[in-house]
Amino acid sequence: MKYKVAIYCHNLYAGDILWGFTAAGHESQIITPTSIENFDKLMEEINPDLLILSSCMDYFQHSMLKHIGSRNSSDYKCVCWDTEGIGQLNLQMTAFELIKPDMVFSICPEMLEKLKSKGIPCERLDFAYNPTIHYPKTISENGSYNISLVGNAWLWYANTYPAHFRYSKAMPILLKPLIENNYKIDFYGTTEYKPVIKKFLNLEVPIEWFKGTIPYKMTCDIYNNSFINLITQNHEQTVTRRTFEILGSGGFGLSCYNTALKNMFGDCGGLAISTSSDETLDLLEYYANNMDAYKKVRKNAVISVQNHTYKERAEKIISKIF
Repeated sequence: MKYKVAIYCHNLYAGDILWGFTAAGHESQIITPTSIENFDKLMEEINPDLLILSSCMDYFQHSMLKHIGSRNSSDYKCVCWDTEGIGQLNLQMTAFELIKPDMVFSICPEMLEKLKSKGIPCERLDFAYNPTIHYPKTISENGSYNISLVGNAWLWYANTYPAHFRYSKAMPILLKPLIENNYKIDFYGTTEYKPVIKKFLNLEVPIEWFKGTIPYKMTCDIYNNSFINLITQNHEQTVTRRTFEILGSGGFGLSCYNTALKNMFGDCGGLAISTSSDETLDLLEYYANNMDAYKKVRKNAVISVQNHTYKERAEKIISKIF
């Protein structure tokens, strides 16, 4: 059955979710209301069967969330896709309690337990990728063995949550051995990784290694043209969005180990997973000297995420709600 879907979230997620529901055969539209009155007007015009809210919930004003929470339950179904998990527990949970959604989907098992304890209907829903944005391109044969890291780190967050998985586990496993052994890393994002690395690893990173921020749609080129794409996971039981996008692009991903990654991709042969700083160096040396094995990983990467597009995520949401 075809449904009408209104998508209300940060543009970082909106386009991919729109593609997913459209690819699944539904009439989908992104809304960007400027006020409660404008929201009501848009909802009246679209007359959706489903409203989906996503992003970190600080994107929304509490007054808007309260208004959505006061809706007539027969007007439309409302769901939230939690993309933050337990790391933003209070922020996300406050929003969900205001919205009163029919269901919350979350990337995080720990968040699901918190939701269940409050009697909020919920289901696991991992990140995904959009194959119209992230897809394999011609691999450059220029002999470059460049290592890239796409993403941002925030010093304020690192200071507030020093035990966060990325800072306490991922960076020591992936970044520390490379920097200490003079492997240049191309950082794409803000320069704030520099003070974070200094704080947690006590290492200096040359400012020349920072390439600046890039448009989202250009990340596919980086993933394809990099010899190694470093993937810093954020939690023991979740897989980052960037993991799916790197694999969907046919890029070579080198990630730190976590349980969720091992369960989802551990035996697919589509990425390299390191459990220690020594293993990071060993993996880098092995694939630099075994090009057939390297190319096989990149080929397997695309295969491993074929059933992890936003189309499959949209289909799961629809199947659970209607």
